[in-house]
Amino acid sequence: VQLTSYDGLDYFPATQSDIPAGSPVMYVPNDIVISSSKVAQELGGTTCLSQCENSLVQGGLQDKVALFRIFFKVLAEYQNGEQSAWYPWLNSLPRLFNTGASMTYDCFDCLPPYAAYCAFAE
Repeated sequence: VQLTSYDGLDYFPATQSDIPAGSPVMYVPNDIVISSSKVAQELGGTTCLSQCENSLVQGGLQDKVALFRIFFKVLAEYQNGEQSAWYPWLNSLPRLFNTGASMTYDCFDCLPPYAAYCAFAE
């Protein structure tokens, strides 16, 4: 497996030979994966996160708590700026999305209803 780019801006892993379907091509260490359960362990005791989660549950949105935790963690790390261990990754992300085509259904669910409607209609 080697890191490949066609334009010097976007990179992806590629092999020089055929590999069996389902074979792993990249390993991501567990300690650098952001997951809902890790956010709960790390930030679960914070008043702000607890209040937000309680509000979601009271609003009947308990199925969105896990997604919200990840959103909360990304915002907290973004707020830390260059002091965040995640800064290089966060700094590489796009800052502007002009179209709903780049959004998942979970993204639409997080938007206010009219904004989601407009984005989904594109």
